[in-house]
Amino acid sequence: MELQKHYQQTLADKPNGLRLLDYLFTQPFITVGDITKLLDIAYPTANNLVKILIQRSILQEVTGQSRNRKFVMGEYLNILSEDLP
Repeated sequence: MELQKHYQQTLADKPNGLRLLDYLFTQPFITVGDITKLLDIAYPTANNLVKILIQRSILQEVTGQSRNRKFVMGEYLNILSEDLP
C-alpha cells in the first residue's frame, strides 16, 4: 500500500500514468503495445509514458532488446516475492 501511494504521488502530474499504475498493480509485466490498447492512446504516447515511468524508477526493461521490449514493475515484484514461503 505504501509503494502504491508513493507511485501515485510520483505520477500525480500524469493522468495516463495513474491509470496505468492501477493496472500494473494487478499485472506488473507490460509492453508498449499493451499500454496503447489498455489506455486507448497512440504508440508514441505510450512509449513516452514508459520512458517517464523508467525515469521515475517505476518500470524497468527486462528483455535487453530494442524491439518487442517488456517492462516490469520490479520493486513491486520484490515485495511480492518477500511474502512467498
